Amino acid sequence: MKFWGVYNRNLRQLDLFKVFSFLMVMINLFLVITVIGINKNTKTIIVPPYITSEFENVGDNFSFSYYEQIGTHLSNGLLTVSPQNIDKTFDSIQGYFSSDPDEVKAIKEYLIKEADRVKKDSIYQAFYPLKVLPNHKNNSFTVEGLLKTMTGSVMVEERKAQITFYYKVTNKKLVIKKFEVNK
Repeated sequence: MKFWGVYNRNLRQLDLFKVFSFLMVMINLFLVITVIGINKNTKTIIVPPYITSEFENVGDNFSFSYYEQIGTHLSNGLLTVSPQNIDKTFDSIQGYFSSDPDEVKAIKEYLIKEADRVKKDSIYQAFYPLKVLPNHKNNSFTVEGLLKTMTGSVMVEERKAQITFYYKVTNKKLVIKKFEVNK
C-alpha cells in the first residue's frame, strides 16, 4: 500500500510540474511577442559629434533636423579640408558610409583622389552649409553652401557647391551609399 501512496503523490507532483511548465512557456511567448511589437516602433536617437538641435527617427523615418545635422557634418568633413588634416577628417566620417564593397570602392576612390589633390596643390578649403534639401522619394538629401578655396593665404575662388548624399536605412541607421559633389 505504501508504494501506491508514493506513486500517486509523484503523479500529482508531475501534473503540477506540467501545469507550471505550460504557464512558463505561455508567459515567455507573450514576452517575446511584446518585445518584438515594441521593437518595431522604437524611437532611436542617433548622435553626431555635436548636437545643434533635437532630432529623432522612428522606424525608417527621420526628422528634418537629423538630415540638417548629419548633412552639415558630412559635407564639412568632405569639403572643409587642409593638407594637414585631410586624412584625419576623412577617417572621422568613414563610419557613416556603406560597407558594401562596390559602394566602398567608389567612395574610397573619391577620397584618395581628393586627398592627393589637396596635398599636392596645398589647398585649404572651407565649406559653409546654407541649406539642406531632403528628397525622400530618391532616398537622398542635398546640402548646398558656399565653398571657399585658398592656397597659402591667397583666395583662389569662392563659389556655390552642393553635395547630394544617397542613403539607405540599415538597422535604423542612415548609411551613405554614395555621394556626388558639384563644385
